[in-house]
Order: sequence, then structure tokens, then C-alpha cells
Amino acid sequence: MSRPRKKRPGGTGLKFTRVRDFGLIPKRLIEEVKPRECDPEAIYAWGPSICADPRTILGVFADREALVRGFLWATLNPLDRRIHVQMLSVDEEFRGRGIVREAKGILDRVKRETGAVGLVFRTIRPELFTGLGFIRSETLIMEEKQDGRSK
Repeated sequence: MSRPRKKRPGGTGLKFTRVRDFGLIPKRLIEEVKPRECDPEAIYAWGPSICADPRTILGVFADREALVRGFLWATLNPLDRRIHVQMLSVDEEFRGRGIVREAKGILDRVKRETGAVGLVFRTIRPELFTGLGFIRSETLIMEEKQDGRSK
């Protein structure tokens, strides 16, 4: 007798749309990204330059009322030919519904269109990625202390 299979979550129910303007992304979504590595105002200020680069992949996840509930920002690195996710954020009420799976699906399409060979996510929650075919990288990110002094 076969065991019933678990159903995958039905997804976020959000629609993804590519955009070319960071100004469409609510500040709260940028502030939700952990660890917070940059000021939202810096993203808005640099946004036009970032979006002018054809290797930039920027899009929003919107609900049925067309309210922006999440965003995805990634870049295609021409040297390693991988798509590097800079930020992925979604409102708390949509977390746990498969946003990482949806983002991977979107970026898999971009991979096919561009000839990219892989995806790279930086995360503080690796457990969200292992079930989607991701492995922990051999390299670690080393950061200078914020005050610039060593011990």
C-alpha cells in the first residue's frame, strides 16, 4: 500500500513582474533583508545606475490588488556566468509559502534565456535551499569588523 505524498505548498499566490525601477519597491521590504547590508536610501539613489546595467534582474511580487508584497534583485556575473541573488524579500504573511521556490523558477528561466550556468544565493537560512538542489558553497564570506579595527 502506498503512502500518500505530501502536497507541495500552493505557492505565494503573488504575480512576479520584471521592473527597471527600485522606486517601486517599498522601503519596508528592503529593510526586512537580513543581515541588513545597505541603507534603502542608497539603493534608491543608486537604483537608476544599477537598473541601467542589462545584467540586472529586478522584479516585484504583487498581490491581486497590485500591491507590491515582495521583490527579487539579482545580477548576471559575466565572469562566472552565474546569477547572483542580491536580495529576495517578501512580506511576513507570505513567508513559508514557497517564495524561494518561485524565485528559483523565475531565475531558472533567466538562466535558459541567457546561457547562465548556475544560481548563487547568500542566505542566513540555508535550510530553505537544500531541498531545492542547492549545496553549501566551499567558500565563506569574510567581513571586516564594522569599526575597522582588529582584535
